[in-house]
Amino acid sequence: MPGFAVRTIPLAETRVLRQAVLRPHQTVEDVAAHEVPGAVAVGAFDGDELVAVGLVGPDGGPGAWRVRGMATAPAARRRGAGAAVLDGLVRHALEAGATRVWCNARTPARSLYERAGFAVVSDEFELPDIGPHLVMELRAFRGFGAVAFEWFEGLERDNSKEYFTATRERYETDVRGAFEAMLRELGESLGGEPRVFRQHRDLRFSRDRTPYKTRTYGVLAGVPGAAAGLYAELSGRGLYAGTGYHGLARDQLARFRAAVADDAAGADLERRVAAARQAGLEVVGETLRTAPRGFGRDHPRIALLRHGALVAGRRLPGAGGIGREAALEHVAGTWRAAAPLTAWLDEHVGPSAEPGGRRG
Repeated sequence: MPGFAVRTIPLAETRVLRQAVLRPHQTVEDVAAHEVPGAVAVGAFDGDELVAVGLVGPDGGPGAWRVRGMATAPAARRRGAGAAVLDGLVRHALEAGATRVWCNARTPARSLYERAGFAVVSDEFELPDIGPHLVMELRAFRGFGAVAFEWFEGLERDNSKEYFTATRERYETDVRGAFEAMLRELGESLGGEPRVFRQHRDLRFSRDRTPYKTRTYGVLAGVPGAAAGLYAELSGRGLYAGTGYHGLARDQLARFRAAVADDAAGADLERRVAAARQAGLEVVGETLRTAPRGFGRDHPRIALLRHGALVAGRRLPGAGGIGREAALEHVAGTWRAAAPLTAWLDEHVGPSAEPGGRRG
């Protein structure tokens, strides 16, 4: 915030201000005794004077960090000192890998936290000798702003090291950082492990010498009931989510065609593909131009038999940005809608047993 210097400081330097503002009924020693191990302190300075402080540290479960001890000197209130400290605390938590930042906010300070993006998640409650409070929280994933998609558009125009270097902070924060935060949050509920792939292209076997991919993509791996992994992708075209078997090894392809040719299993797959399309998913995959060997062109399921891959997904346009709830619902909803199709693939195809063969 303009007018204030914000930096991390030793915990001991925060105690006098915290005691005077927050706990005048206690001593400075009492304040120190209640500090949580691992907490980091941030202070805002007006010249050499410390005018606002706050603490943040891991608390509340995996990925959760708690803001506490927010105190601003009376003379510095309504000048942005508290907001500057809160911004510094949130940044520190997110850089440390937090997926949720929360606090017990004093009810009169509710607007301070709301302006920073926090939301109320509890009824009001009373803390003895302190006053009414609300639990408020900020999720690490806040959606994808318009700047994320503008970054991709710029990369498509100028796919160069100069562009990437000049805009790296935007990429790390608004593109990859936001994308990783989305996958981490989805992984908390679905039980998977996020993996985001590198932005640099492998140029060893490519005639295209542009150094960067024009999409940022990753998977949520290890989700129960989704052997192939759950895929998501961010690009100038928007936010794509999908899952399925993107390529079949020879043994997988043989099992796939045998199952499609089977009257019961094949008809079941047809129903699941139709249901996925009815839910708004696009079902695609590399296909042969003609019938595969051993099958006639008049086979009732020839369209499926031509597939050498089967993926279901959909894209949400990114013009103007994509909000947090819209992004989460789009990705999770796509994966849910595709689940019956991938369950069929897991049951009838499964991972390859060939050396170097694909899982899906």
